[in-house]
Amino acid sequence: MALIALRFSLLVCSLASLVACGPSGSSNPDAGGSPGIDGSSTGVDASLVDAAPSGDGAPLSYDAGPSFDAGPPSGSYVYYYGDFDTADLYQLARVDLGSGLRTILPIAELAGGADLTGVAVSPGQTSLAVAGKNALDDAPEIRLYAADGSGVGTLLYAAADSARVITTLTFSPDGDWLAFLTDSEVLGGKALHVVPVNASAAAKRVSLLPLSSSHDVASFRWASDSVQIAFVGDLVTNNDDALWTVNATAASPSTVEIVSTLELSGRDVGRIIGFDSSDRLYFVADYELADNQSRLYRCAIDGTGRVQVPGTGLSNGAGEASVGGFAISPNGLSIAFASDSPTANLSQVYTMLLSGSTPVLVSSLTTTAPATNERGPNFFEPMRWSPDGSALTLAADWPIGEDVNNDFGVFVLPSSA
Repeated sequence: MALIALRFSLLVCSLASLVACGPSGSSNPDAGGSPGIDGSSTGVDASLVDAAPSGDGAPLSYDAGPSFDAGPPSGSYVYYYGDFDTADLYQLARVDLGSGLRTILPIAELAGGADLTGVAVSPGQTSLAVAGKNALDDAPEIRLYAADGSGVGTLLYAAADSARVITTLTFSPDGDWLAFLTDSEVLGGKALHVVPVNASAAAKRVSLLPLSSSHDVASFRWASDSVQIAFVGDLVTNNDDALWTVNATAASPSTVEIVSTLELSGRDVGRIIGFDSSDRLYFVADYELADNQSRLYRCAIDGTGRVQVPGTGLSNGAGEASVGGFAISPNGLSIAFASDSPTANLSQVYTMLLSGSTPVLVSSLTTTAPATNERGPNFFEPMRWSPDGSALTLAADWPIGEDVNNDFGVFVLPSSA
């Protein structure tokens, strides 16, 4: 199931979340940003979804804008949820991108879709994990459904009461596990949990326990081995996001501290994290530079061998440039990253083979830095690679055309010069 659209929670009015899937592959939202959206994607024009009329089986109208050259094949779906038909009535729907037909999915046990808080599509597009409030007692739970939402949903996790929250559902790459965030133990403080998709065991917490409602796991990402998870959060010191890894499949998971709160000294690890083809961990942090000036690092999954990623220490007129968002290519061999080089406060996008150290500029849509503040890709939203690695899609506030008000839009860039 090739991913062919990204999650437009920032850009599509009244849609809570969106994921897209094709005949083979998988799609998961990143956490924190992540909340955990896993996998790669190319952009679909937001009007594709905004134009969806009311009623099951109604065709989409395609507004002017980007389109597929030959049209996507039937059986390629966009899944999304939101109050798109009736205010405050949340539903789960999917659109066949080949025919344009939309279907509202039943998911009867979850109040018919009301109060949904998360959806993830499994590898192979065989099932859906859906989080929402139970139709009987209003308590949040996670259920596993067929890809069309039919049948009785298998209960994977149930919260203790209606005050709890479940978010950020993400399948492991092999589809055997589901990771999610919930405040099951500390009301308001979300921790990372996993549960086997076959419901053979109860869900378990794999992160540190939040100290209070002010502490959370902010983002996480599965490694390709479907065993290790890296996660970021302010679990020790409020508002100081540190980084850990954990063997999520272990009977008694034990976390490994990669970047500690003590090392950060009031600084942060960025919420976008990733793994390359060798499952080396990549992250952005600002503990070595001036405040709000970040570098891109990588290390082994146990934290050893940490280095600044060669080739990403670029410069501008003010000194070393700061790295913002980044994304690892689908094959794990290349990286795309944002850096305010060659002009300070104006971030551009570069791509680079991870076996080398020579970045290639691929954006340069505007070359004039703003008088105040900064412009460029959204620091908190990950970039997305197309499945074939030929293109990138991202949210950025470059002032293009009539957009001079620092608004974010979706941009599609080639991954080579």
